[in-house]
Amino acid sequence: MKSLKNPVVRYLLILSTIGVLGSSLYRIVLVQYAATLEFAKWAIVFVSVSQIMPFLLQVIPGKYADKTKQKFGAMFYTQLIAGFMFIVIGLLLDLRSWFALAIILFLDAIVTLISIYESGLIAVIQKRYIRKELMESSTGLISGLSILISMCGQSIGVGILLISHNDFQIVAYINSLTFFISSAFIYLNRKKFNDKG
Repeated sequence: MKSLKNPVVRYLLILSTIGVLGSSLYRIVLVQYAATLEFAKWAIVFVSVSQIMPFLLQVIPGKYADKTKQKFGAMFYTQLIAGFMFIVIGLLLDLRSWFALAIILFLDAIVTLISIYESGLIAVIQKRYIRKELMESSTGLISGLSILISMCGQSIGVGILLISHNDFQIVAYINSLTFFISSAFIYLNRKKFNDKG
């Protein structure tokens, strides 16, 4: 594909792949964690609602993505923040209380909003750096791969759970690692683009 010859498309493809993997890895695991709690039925309901809520608010991060001046810098910091949030989530998973679940769901919702924000940043970066004739194919490539990685991420999360005998903390720490890898990738490639406006 012609779009893959464009370095920006390749960069965004790798970045999007890592980001989506990090976001999707824990989705189904969170439901399974909720099912192990004493108040499982209510916990699963709250998990389901908490995963829908960020998408109802997606206009807000999308609006800020358009206004963000240093887009690659913003992506670097949001990935770092998401990584640290999943370390906190990992620590909280050892506690089995309503309070711990509420904080976990709150942090998970923020990570989802961060992912939506980054999708907006990627869309703006595409418009800036990719020629019009490559836009359709590059957008389709990035979106298609994101959907595939999202599906694979959930399966990988379940697989890790099976291997680790339902160690939810390990999945959270692996998830945080994907965000740190993403932030490192952004940092190492920061000089390739003029990150202004």
